[in-house]
Amino acid sequence: MNFLYLKEIVAQLKHRFRCPGCRKHYSNRSIDIFTPAGKELDVALTCHKCQIQTFAKVSFVDEDDIKLALEKQGLDTEALDLGTKPTTKGKRKHRNIKVSANHVAKVTENDVLDVKNFLKDFKGSFSSIFNNK
Repeated sequence: MNFLYLKEIVAQLKHRFRCPGCRKHYSNRSIDIFTPAGKELDVALTCHKCQIQTFAKVSFVDEDDIKLALEKQGLDTEALDLGTKPTTKGKRKHRNIKVSANHVAKVTENDVLDVKNFLKDFKGSFSSIFNNK
C-alpha cells in the first residue's frame, strides 16, 4: 500500500473520529493499522486518556463504483462531488475513504479470570471452540 494513502487514512481518522468516552480526537500514536486485505484495512483507535478502544474498517471505493451504485438506486450522479477534485494546493481532499467503526467494551479483570477458570478445567479440543462446524 502506498505511504501517501496511509498518511491520508490517518488524517481522515484523526479528523472524523473522537473517543466515545471522553470525546478527544485521536493522535498519530493512538492509531494502529493492521495488514491490508484487498481494498480494506482494519485499524484500532485507542484513547490514551481513558483507554477505550474502537475498531474501524477502512474501505477504498472507486468513484465509478459509487456512481454505478447510485444509478442502480435511481439517484442522480450529475452533481456528485466525492471530494476527489484537487484542492488549491494540488492535493486531493480525500481518496474516497469509507470508514465504519464499532465500539468494543474493555476487557475487565473478571473477564480474564473467567477465561483462566474455564481453561483450568478444560479437557476438550480448542478447534471445537473456535470452529463452528
